[in-house]
Amino acid sequence: MEIVVVMSFALSFSLLIEKRIHIPKPIFHILVLLGVLIGIGFIVSLFSSHELYDVIRDIIHFSKPFLLIFSGFLLLRKINDTSFFIKVVVYVSLLFAVKHLFVLATSTYVRGTIEELRLLAGGGNFIEVIGLLFLYVFYKNPILNITRSTKMIFMAIIAISIFFYFSRTSLLAILILFLSVYGYTILSRKAFEYSIFGVVVLGLLYGYLYTQDLDPDKKGIENFFYKIKNAPAEVFTTPKGYDPNNHKEIFDHWRGYEAMMALRKMEEDQWSYVFGKGFGSLIDLGFKAPIGGEDGLRYIPHFHNGYVYIFFKTGAIGIFFYLLIMYSMYKRGYVFADSDTAKIMNRLISGMGLYFIITTFVITGLYNLGEISVFLTGCFYGLSYKIKENTKIHG
Repeated sequence: MEIVVVMSFALSFSLLIEKRIHIPKPIFHILVLLGVLIGIGFIVSLFSSHELYDVIRDIIHFSKPFLLIFSGFLLLRKINDTSFFIKVVVYVSLLFAVKHLFVLATSTYVRGTIEELRLLAGGGNFIEVIGLLFLYVFYKNPILNITRSTKMIFMAIIAISIFFYFSRTSLLAILILFLSVYGYTILSRKAFEYSIFGVVVLGLLYGYLYTQDLDPDKKGIENFFYKIKNAPAEVFTTPKGYDPNNHKEIFDHWRGYEAMMALRKMEEDQWSYVFGKGFGSLIDLGFKAPIGGEDGLRYIPHFHNGYVYIFFKTGAIGIFFYLLIMYSMYKRGYVFADSDTAKIMNRLISGMGLYFIITTFVITGLYNLGEISVFLTGCFYGLSYKIKENTKIHG
């Protein structure tokens, strides 16, 4: 993570000083709000006795979305060929997909559990989702400069790769971003009808899953469906108790358990509900969990539920500013665009706002340590404004 932050800072600084670049208000507002979150956590830490190492680690972690969005935005503003980014994403996602499928095809664990497959070949790759979306959206567009049959082959390879990640967040990203690109997440009667339909389908799916006695230890697709069935309980339900000789109960509700322990820690000081515990604060799990290496960890700085994480570090004020960031992204879908590509980028940004709103519950949203989604969001902003800039020059 530290390497990513340093590289993003270096890229942002070098691009910024090379030539004066105008930063539009929407992206400037997002960067300011992200900076405010960093400021809140840091100022509160000055009135606490947290370890310096833990404070610095949190500063780096909270700086990551700021630097990734900013560097992605600046990078795309410097590229004159607006189709170049789309081509790069498609071919990079294709390479990742081929690599993923090759690893699976040559592995001796192809008949293992889904967890074994995910540990072996990866648990998901967000750029493949964007690559698949670009291939589909620009299917009839000459922007990729490849034949339709080639596009179909590329789409099939990437889609198969995504399927074999068995990733719930990848499936969620596909659903939200495809709906967003076609305007179904913008408030309208049609969007409302699709939402009702989606809720009914989701309700029927979970109604069916809850009638099934799924075994989490089984191999194959049953394990995947168990994870889908258990997803709400894992996030929102806390374990009834903890038996040090049996981790199953607590790990079936792990995200809920982390959040519960964080909120218990905040009960020590009522002001923490407003301003948080500050950077450097740690959660006491109450036992040494088998995470973070062979020795395990009892005190952890980060956890899965992003809303509780932001609340724990920066309080209700931090949650308010975070939601403003999500709203700023979402409303981008309502902005008029002069070209189809710019409109797609705006709707993608809007979809990313919705995606982060939901994934903040499970993988900390903007503050996810491993995803490239935040950097790509900055790229979408940069490309949108670059197209607008080019239109003014040549229009």
